[in-house]
Amino acid sequence: MAERLTFAKYRTQEERVLHKLLVKLIEVYEAQNYPMDLYQNLYFPCIFVS
Repeated sequence: MAERLTFAKYRTQEERVLHKLLVKLIEVYEAQNYPMDLYQNLYFPCIFVS
């Protein structure tokens, strides 16, 4: 639902409010369940093979 509203060309006022609410709920869920501070100090070197 959030993805459809994100890429909708035209949204009604209700759809804009619903989209804003869904995005906020997703952000809160991800912040609680997938905290980014755990991964900030990790270093993943890129290895290029030619």
